[in-house]
Parts: sequence; structure tokens; C-alpha cells
Amino acid sequence: MEFLKTICLLLLLISCRPEPVIDYATAFKNCPIDTLRMVGPNDTMFSFQPDYEGLIGAQLPDFVATSLDGKTIDKNYFAGKVSVINFWFEGCHPCEDEMPVFNKLVDQYKGQDINFLAIGRNSPTDIKDFLLRKPFNFDHIGYGEPIIMDTFQAVWGYPITFVANKDMKIVSIFRGLGDATKVSDAQRKFTQVIDDALAAD
Repeated sequence: MEFLKTICLLLLLISCRPEPVIDYATAFKNCPIDTLRMVGPNDTMFSFQPDYEGLIGAQLPDFVATSLDGKTIDKNYFAGKVSVINFWFEGCHPCEDEMPVFNKLVDQYKGQDINFLAIGRNSPTDIKDFLLRKPFNFDHIGYGEPIIMDTFQAVWGYPITFVANKDMKIVSIFRGLGDATKVSDAQRKFTQVIDDALAAD
């Protein structure tokens, strides 16, 4: 009987161990490579890109930036909140198509522990001008190329959106949510991912 109690206690201790932290750079190095056929003459162009699914479970990489409205974007910004991080640029039609979907989500989750952050490739001035014409109600970082390419090593296409949990761990990555004319499977999955992350302790 004592032996059985000891085994049960050991199993309980093992199951309560925190998951190991996977840093972003290590996860990125271990991402498998996707081979994508590109549209081109005779369909002979290929692109070799990391499979972003390999980043699920990794910690967000460290970076410090200032949003267009003066917020400091660093670990303190992300800690204890679910974070939606979108990479985009003006002229990317799929990026612009999903902005009304994101705006609805910002309204839906207003007052909850969630960040909505957009990291754009354009200059702060160009982004501000763009936002006057087409609202995109996220916190915005301009001149985001160094963060996109060097910190996140995002060599894949646009748009792409990371969702991180309150422990700053990446829980899902999306490549476009479609437009607001109909609710897509990607939009439903995206909302479920956010809800699950908010509900987790």
C-alpha cells in the first residue's frame, strides 16, 4: 500500500512539472522546410520556406519598440495578456481584406486581457495616412522590417498573424482570415484560439 502511494505521488509530481520553455530562435532552427511551387514561367520557380507550425509552443522573441501612439512594446506589454500580432504592409490586398474582421474582434474582446498589435513594413507617416483612409484598430509599429525579418525571421508571405497566450507562448499562427463578407473556417478557428487562451490560467 505504501508503495502504491509513493507511485501515485511521483506520478502527480511529474504531471505537475511545468513544460520546458522553448526559445524562439531554437524553435525556428528546428522548423522543417516547406517547398512551395511559385507561379512563374513554366511553373518552374520554387520557394523554400520554414514551416511556421514548428513555432507553436515557442516563446515570443524579445524586442523593444514604440507604437505610433507612444506605447512601449516589450515584455511588459505582452506579459499576462493574450496577444494577437499581425504582420502586414500597405498594398497587400489580403492584409487589407482582413482588417475589418480584426476590427470586429477588437470590439468583441474590448476590456479583456488581450493585445492587438500590428507590425507594418511601411513608415509611421505612411501608416498614419493609411489608417485615416482605412481603419485598422490595433496598436501599430511602423518601420517594422527589422522586427519582422530579424527578430521573427518571417520570410513567409503576408499577411501572417501570431496568437500568444498569457505566458507569451505562441499557440497558433494564421495565414490570412479572409474578408468580412462571410465568416470563414479560419475566422471561427481564430476566435476559438483566442477564447481558449483567455480561459486558460
